[in-house]
Amino acid sequence: SENVLLLKVGQRKNNSARGKITLERITTPMSAIKDGPLEIAINTISIYKIQPQNNNQKQRENDTYQTSKATNFYYTIHIDYNVKNTSSDSIQLNGLKSIVTSTGQDLGIDSGLVDDGTGLEVAPNANKGTAAEGLLNKGDEKKIDKVTLQFDEAVNADSFDSLGTAQPMDFELK
Repeated sequence: SENVLLLKVGQRKNNSARGKITLERITTPMSAIKDGPLEIAINTISIYKIQPQNNNQKQRENDTYQTSKATNFYYTIHIDYNVKNTSSDSIQLNGLKSIVTSTGQDLGIDSGLVDDGTGLEVAPNANKGTAAEGLLNKGDEKKIDKVTLQFDEAVNADSFDSLGTAQPMDFELK
């Protein structure tokens, strides 16, 4: 997913690959999830309305989310996060495992979630920013008041030894 960088509700951006993007809702939790030696800071949780302007854009989105739900307009949830490695080894994050919404939708890698943080390697004592985005069920964009984020395990980037899995964390949506 591409970082859209809209920070005020109602802001719009035209994107050549996706179409017209409008920020519908945004929450800035600024809280961290511990995943082994990684600290995952959730910067923003946003809901976007995306309106493809042509068939190529519709096809690209349907391919991205492995669906046919990306029609004239649809909504996505976007999680912008930063990963900090507090250890002296290179650590790999296996990404965001799922986003579960208060409306009961469970977004995972095989069900409408695209995560740039899957397989993200972070050097010792370094930070990396990344994002994940999921396709929402139509009608849920206004009803969701909470999301639960579950990150997958962190592993040593050389040995692939597991360094633990974060506990699921709830975030209120404004």
